[in-house]
Amino acid sequence: MKIHQTSGRWRLGLALSLVTVFLWGILTIALSVRLQKLDVYTIT
Repeated sequence: MKIHQTSGRWRLGLALSLVTVFLWGILTIALSVRLQKLDVYTIT
């Protein structure tokens, strides 16, 4: 049985998780702006 070893690339994981948080935040702002002018069916 092999024991899990860390790769030491925690900075990459941190950067990718921060990018994910940023993109999800931008998505909510963009959708709220778009919903003022377009209806839900047009966006989807």
